Amino acid sequence: MNLFNKIQRLKKLNNLIDKQKTGTPNELAKTLGISRSKLYELIDLLTCLGKNIHYSRKTGTFYYTDESKLEIEFSVRLIKDDEIENIYGGVYLQVPYFFMDRTILSLIHH
Repeated sequence: MNLFNKIQRLKKLNNLIDKQKTGTPNELAKTLGISRSKLYELIDLLTCLGKNIHYSRKTGTFYYTDESKLEIEFSVRLIKDDEIENIYGGVYLQVPYFFMDRTILSLIHH
């Protein structure tokens, strides 16, 4: 799954969970065009970002248990080498790693 697709799916997943209109895990995976295991990887990513997610068998949907909102944005901009230190304070984060490893995500988040 490439980075852009992953972000788009993450945004769609967040929106569906927020509206409590996900359907069952199998239905949701089909809606997102991914496998059930990939679905749970995205849910795990949302959990790493601080969202508490549960599933209700009664209503057949995933839902957030907290009131906070998660806003997912993505932008691309060319940055000159001399700007990197000013923007990141001397630390350069490689965005693709942000989505590849839960440990790295956890380190960045905290």
